[in-house]
Amino acid sequence: MPSRNSRNLKVFLPADLLRNITTIEQKTLLLGDLSRYCAIYKVDEINIYNVPEDWKEKGFELMLIEDVLNYQMTPQYLRKHRFERRKTLSAAGLLHPLNTPNHPVEKESIGTLLDKDTVFYRQGIVTKIAGKEAQVDIGLEMPLEIRTKIQLKEGDQINVKISRNEGRIEAILVEEKNIPFYWGYVVNVLDTPLLDILKTLKLTDITIATSKYGKFFREIFDDKKIGAFSGKNSTSIFFGPRYKGLIQFFESRESFFASFDSVLNCVHEPGTKSVRLEEAFPICLSFIDLLLS
Repeated sequence: MPSRNSRNLKVFLPADLLRNITTIEQKTLLLGDLSRYCAIYKVDEINIYNVPEDWKEKGFELMLIEDVLNYQMTPQYLRKHRFERRKTLSAAGLLHPLNTPNHPVEKESIGTLLDKDTVFYRQGIVTKIAGKEAQVDIGLEMPLEIRTKIQLKEGDQINVKISRNEGRIEAILVEEKNIPFYWGYVVNVLDTPLLDILKTLKLTDITIATSKYGKFFREIFDDKKIGAFSGKNSTSIFFGPRYKGLIQFFESRESFFASFDSVLNCVHEPGTKSVRLEEAFPICLSFIDLLLS
């Protein structure tokens, strides 16, 4: 099982990331690829920030981004509880599975699973409340029954730790931070202006901008600049809008560079006229993974 990141990893993507992509099928597949890259590199948060421009499909595309990314992160057995039929998911059948630890495919009984491992974790949906007991769908043939002091209600999505205690099967609620494996990302659609987002992150996060104006990966690796910020617990990586990049939000190139801990160019002298956001995304994540490891 892949372990959790030692630091909280966040990506910030522009609201126009689907702009001028023609069909809902193409848009869905692009989002599916982005979600796979986030899962591969164990991203904890996908944040969609606003851009000042408006276009015809902006509102629908924001819903599409949020719905598809959340659909991808939800275990298959819980999707029937969380998602009704909607236009934004009309092409969801084209998506490749994430196969993250919270997406198990086993259908064996709890006893059989505990014969393989002394403990396992599942995401579940509360389907019924009876007094202090709750029935939880965790993707097995029978719902799991748990007793909890926490007030739950039908429809709550929870994490459950299942183990044997003196021969008896024990199931307890567990917070995601206490699960030792990578447990997926959360999706946030933000209204806050980009510059205000940066101000709030300054004290807690290493902030990295991706830009063709930045230092090439090798230079940053050689001068170990990112290591100077190792006391910060989170890393936030910003990708610019499709046409003008991140620099459009700043008064000058100097203020752009001063606003981030590092400005990174992941593709040195590309053979193409430009590098699309969806192409730069996995390249940058792989280099940043090396820098932070």
